[in-house]
Amino acid sequence: MKFCSNCGGQIPEGTAFCPTCGAAVAQNVNQQPQQQVAPTQQPGQQYNGQPNVGGVDTNTEKIVAIVSYLSIIGLILHFAKAAKTPFGQFHVKQAANLSIIEIIASIAVSVLRVLISQLGIPFVGSILGLVNTAIYILGLVGLIWAAQGKMDKLPVVGNIEILK
Repeated sequence: MKFCSNCGGQIPEGTAFCPTCGAAVAQNVNQQPQQQVAPTQQPGQQYNGQPNVGGVDTNTEKIVAIVSYLSIIGLILHFAKAAKTPFGQFHVKQAANLSIIEIIASIAVSVLRVLISQLGIPFVGSILGLVNTAIYILGLVGLIWAAQGKMDKLPVVGNIEILK
């Protein structure tokens, strides 16, 4: 049996990449397992954590990532430092930034609706409501990606970093 020298995970014969951490197998194989450590992860990678890696329950961390996309909860989890792994921190940060964008967009849409209603322009206020719908859809995309173990930035707003 082969074991990854990066994370200690088992590597099936003929596999090019470690199924646990994604490290290349060609020059990254030991015959003895090493101590398990939390896999480091970069945006765009798949999260294949194990039930308990580095003292952190990765199933719980996945739940934290999923829940963070539910409205303002991501902002609360960000400031509470609830996420302990790179995967959880990535999604909590994305969700927190999305929450701030949602708040700013809601205020802007409300102000524009008042101004437009004063001008008597029909239907534009309804079209502005699509902004909030788009933000909710982005939150749903983030939630789905967190559930699938993906670490991809959200479309359109993923590169906007309000919180560091």
